[in-house]
Amino acid sequence: MRSRSARRLVVFVVSLGVVGWLFVWLVGKKGDIQLGSDTSGMIAAMLLTEDGSHAVTIDSKGAVTKSAGYPAGRTDRDLAWSPDGNRLFFISNRKEDSFHIFRWDPQRNTDPEQRSIDKAGRSNLIFDEKPATDTELAGLLTVRGTVQEFFPVNGKSSQILPPSKQRVEAEEGGGAGNTFELLYNRFGKSFRVARWLKSKRFIAAVMRREERGETLIIQDFEPDKDGKIKPPMQIFTAERIEIDVDQTSQVLVANILEVTPPEGPDGKPIKTGFIHGIFMIDPSKSSDEAVAPILLSPDIKQCTTEIKCSPDGSTLMFIPASYSGDGNGTSLGLGSCPLKPQGASSGSAIASGSITSPSFSPDGTKITYIKREGLNRAVFIADSNGSNARNLTGTSGNYSRPLFSPQYK
Repeated sequence: MRSRSARRLVVFVVSLGVVGWLFVWLVGKKGDIQLGSDTSGMIAAMLLTEDGSHAVTIDSKGAVTKSAGYPAGRTDRDLAWSPDGNRLFFISNRKEDSFHIFRWDPQRNTDPEQRSIDKAGRSNLIFDEKPATDTELAGLLTVRGTVQEFFPVNGKSSQILPPSKQRVEAEEGGGAGNTFELLYNRFGKSFRVARWLKSKRFIAAVMRREERGETLIIQDFEPDKDGKIKPPMQIFTAERIEIDVDQTSQVLVANILEVTPPEGPDGKPIKTGFIHGIFMIDPSKSSDEAVAPILLSPDIKQCTTEIKCSPDGSTLMFIPASYSGDGNGTSLGLGSCPLKPQGASSGSAIASGSITSPSFSPDGTKITYIKREGLNRAVFIADSNGSNARNLTGTSGNYSRPLFSPQYK
């Protein structure tokens, strides 16, 4: 009898421990429970329709899986894999006229979940930091012209740029918040895209200017010696500015299209020696060492677009283009060069034709891109040097923005 009672007590204690562990786990997940998903053979892309676009995945044999629950005529855009590749995020107007964030399990192809919770439209979601747990996952995006940090676990966002009035005044006191807002208004009217640098000490962002063109700014969140927030640094002003981040060094790489020369003390433009260029920018260095050119083009007709850093930080991929004005270029193929100052001097062409949207695989050994083939824009996959190129999607439709899953093998 005693033995049976003892066994029951042990079973009760173990069961209680399991229930307690499950309770703690559920609290940690904050109710957002996700099953694991195998996306190791997937490339995500947008399938362009006659009146919209549809988030899809493509396997190694070219089979296309369309995300479930898509209403005809709606626009899916801004694909972003979670850093672990477990889910694919995208922004869409599937359920409302405004653009919301959706999270999709492409392995099971259940209806994507809407994760953003208010009416504001959103753009350019990017996950730069790999979190320790799902509940710590956060991405950057733009909302109503501001830069915000988005938390998928609860769908909430918090403003990062311009630094909120409450944040500035809490650190500096008085009406400093208003002064900071006026300072940002000098650079532009709204934000288009942003990226974290140096373990979130810095944030780089592209602002749209009131009249035309864009400005690249970097905000340092490390307080000065008096404990105050530092003013933002204006790096470049140009017709259009594209940015990417070398994830190994956390250095910013910026592609400048039709630079706006800065004004000298006399109010006249200062000659820059280039019209278009690609630059490495390390804001943790001194001002005279922070910006280093990779490529400089003094010819207005010759530019580059769609820069992409390799995962190991060794290579920069880009589209050589013919500049057509207003920050736009017509693709002349696909090129690459070492990701280092003056790296373009050792650059090479790796593919020809009308190519857009290049991207690296997680290990850097493969690339994917869009290439026009007859009437179709097809998804291609190739070795990182451009060899062994293969048309994955054939004539099945027009695609854009292919992205390897972080799990891709």
